[in-house]
Amino acid sequence: MVTNENPEIEEFLYAIGLETLDGVESDYTERVASFGGMVDESFRTRRFVIGLAMAFLALAEETLTIVDRDSVEDIFAEFTYEEVNPRGAPVNTLNLQVGDDVVRLRPLYNRIEHVIRGPLRRYGYPNMPGHATQAWRQHRDMLSLVFAMSTAERRAVAELLWERVLNEFAAFRRRSTADAVPRPFETILEHFPNTQTREPAGAILQGLGFAYYRADSPNVTIETGKVGAGSRRAGRIADVDGWSGDELVLSIEVKDEDLVDPDDDTLDGFIANLAEWPDATAIVVARSATDEVVEALAQQNVKVLTRPVMLEAALRWDLNKQLLAAREFLYYLHRVQQHAGMVERLRTFLAEHEIDL
Repeated sequence: MVTNENPEIEEFLYAIGLETLDGVESDYTERVASFGGMVDESFRTRRFVIGLAMAFLALAEETLTIVDRDSVEDIFAEFTYEEVNPRGAPVNTLNLQVGDDVVRLRPLYNRIEHVIRGPLRRYGYPNMPGHATQAWRQHRDMLSLVFAMSTAERRAVAELLWERVLNEFAAFRRRSTADAVPRPFETILEHFPNTQTREPAGAILQGLGFAYYRADSPNVTIETGKVGAGSRRAGRIADVDGWSGDELVLSIEVKDEDLVDPDDDTLDGFIANLAEWPDATAIVVARSATDEVVEALAQQNVKVLTRPVMLEAALRWDLNKQLLAAREFLYYLHRVQQHAGMVERLRTFLAEHEIDL
C-alpha cells in the first residue's frame, strides 16, 4: 500500500490503476521532455495539472489495453467522446467511446487525487476534481501526445509525474512530542520534588499555589510572603491573597501535609478570617486530601487544590501561560522566599529537563 513514508513508484502505479506500466523499462525521449514542459508551463497557474496529466496517462493505458494497441497517433480520429448526456445537457468531462466500452476521465482523476491527498498526504494538492476534469479541452495537445507515445515513453511520463508530486507538494508530517518545547509548569508540577531537608516546610507548595494563580488569574493582584512569616502580621488573610481593587477575591491557605481528618480544626482560623469576605474564593492547597475532607471543606465553601489537580488544569494551558507560571514560581523562590538553595535546585531541575525560562 502506498504511504507518505518512503513511497515507492510501483506502489503508486498500482494504487492509481497504472499497473500496466509496472516493470516496463522507461524511454526518456524528446516527446517525454516535451510533455514535461507542457506540465511545468501549466503548473504555474493550474496546480491540478499534474493529476490531470496522470489521469490522461491512465485513460490512455485503459483505452489502449481495450483495443490491444501500443499507441494511437490521433486519438480523436480513432475514438469519439460524449458531447451531450441522455438528457441533452453538455458533458463537461471526457467520456471516451471505445467500441462498446466508455472510458471516463473523472473516475480516473478522482482515484489519483484520492491517492495524492490520502495515502501520500500531500494536502497542498488542490481538491477540485470537477474543475480539473472540465479543463481537459485546454490540454488536448497533452492528451494527444500521451496516446501517441509508446508504452516505454508512458512509463517515463509516469516517473516524471511521480517526481513532480513528491517535489512540488510537501508531505504532511505528524505532530510529535519530540519536536515540542517542554511544557515548563506541568513538568514542574509533575516532577519537581517537594520541600527537602533544611528547606522551609511548605515553601514549594506555597510557591506553586502562588504561581498557579498568578498565571490563571491575571485580573487579580496576588500577595504572599515567606512561609511561617505570619499572615496576620503581614496584613494578609491567608498565606496567599488575591485582590481586585479593595476587595478580597481569592484567599489560599497552604497545608504541606496529607489532609485525612474532616474534623481537623487547624483550618478554623483561616475560615474564620474569611467571615467578612463571603464572596472570596477560598482555597486550601495541600499535598493530598481524602474525599471526606474535600466534602467537609466544600460544605464551608472551601475548595481543595493539590499538585495533581493543578497539573490536570495546566495540561490544557498554552505554552506562554505555562512559561508565566514557571517564571512566577522562580520569582517566588528567589524574591519572596529568598532561598538560594531552593533557587539553585529549581535551576538544576530546569536544565536537566531542557527548559529555558
